[in-house]
Amino acid sequence: MARFMNLPRELRDAIYTELLLSCRPRPSLEDTQSATGWCRIREPEGPWENGCSIASQGTPPTCASFLACNRQINEELMQIIGSENRKRQLAARMDCVEIESTYYFTWLSMPLVKTRKNNLPQKGDEDKHVWLSRVLSSWTSLFPSTGTYHHFVGNGVKTSAYTTSIEQLRIDIRLLTPAETGGLTPPDQTAWEICAVLKHIFEQGPDPLNRSRKVAFIDEVVLNLLPGGLSRNTSQASSPDGSNDAYSKPDSPNVIIGHELVNIWSKIWTANDFNTVDYQARYYRMLLEKINRVRICMNGKTFKTRELAVELERGRAEMRRIERR
Repeated sequence: MARFMNLPRELRDAIYTELLLSCRPRPSLEDTQSATGWCRIREPEGPWENGCSIASQGTPPTCASFLACNRQINEELMQIIGSENRKRQLAARMDCVEIESTYYFTWLSMPLVKTRKNNLPQKGDEDKHVWLSRVLSSWTSLFPSTGTYHHFVGNGVKTSAYTTSIEQLRIDIRLLTPAETGGLTPPDQTAWEICAVLKHIFEQGPDPLNRSRKVAFIDEVVLNLLPGGLSRNTSQASSPDGSNDAYSKPDSPNVIIGHELVNIWSKIWTANDFNTVDYQARYYRMLLEKINRVRICMNGKTFKTRELAVELERGRAEMRRIERR
C-alpha cells in the first residue's frame, strides 16, 4: 500500500478510473454453447416458456474493499466516483445476445449501487452495522463479488433493513440475422425476455447462483441495440447519407424490435385482469413500480424514452378521478 501511495496522483486517479469502468469481455458465440456456463431463468407461475439464460459466473468483482483501505484512498476514490457519476459513466452493464431464439445475459460490470438503511429495521440487530454507511456513504456503496460479500459486508447487510437500488442499468442487445439463425424471432420476444431478466434481478438478486441482496429499484434502464448482431457474412450496407440501413429503414428488424421495446410497457400497463391473453403482461406488472425510466437506444443513440414513473402516477391519478365519480 505504501508503494501505491507513493505513485503520482494522476497515476492513482487512472487506476481508480480503471477499477470503476473496467468490464468483462462479451461472450462469444462459442461461449454460449457450453451447457454448464448458463442458468436458465424460469418463471414457474407462467404458462409460457422463456428462452432466457444468465451466465452462471455471477456479478463481476468490484473495489468495495478498496474503499475501506484507508481514509485517503476513500477520499480520492470518492472524488473519481463523483466525477464519473456526473458523466453517467458508472452504469451497471449487461450483455444480451440472441442465438436461435435463445437469449443469453451476462453481467459485464456493476461498479456502484445505492444502499441505504431503512428507517424501521425488523429486529434491532442491524444497528451494529451502521458503520457500512459511514465507510461507503449512503448513496454509492460498491456491490462486492460473491467471494468478497460475506467477508467484507457481513450477514447483517443482507437483511431487509437495507434497500439496494441501481442508478442505471445498461443492457447491450446483439441480435443475429436470418442468415445465421434461419429466420427472425417474433418481434416482441426480445422485449419479453428483457422483462424476464429484469424481474429475475428484482426478485432473486443480481447473482444467479446465490441469492444476494435483492435490488429494490432501478432509476434508468437503457436498452441498447448494437450493430454487432448483424451477420458477419454480409457487409453492412449504408444509406447515401452514411447512416446504417439497419437503423434508418422503418421496416428494418432493429427498428421493429426497438418499437416493441417501447410498446411492451403499454401492454403491461393496459393488461386486463380478466383476460387470459394478457396473463404474461400482468405477470410483469411489478416492473412498472420498480423502474423509473426506460430508454431505448440504437447503437448508443437514443431512439425513444418511456418515463414509467410519470406514466404510472398519471394513470393512478386518472383511476382515482374515475373512482370519485
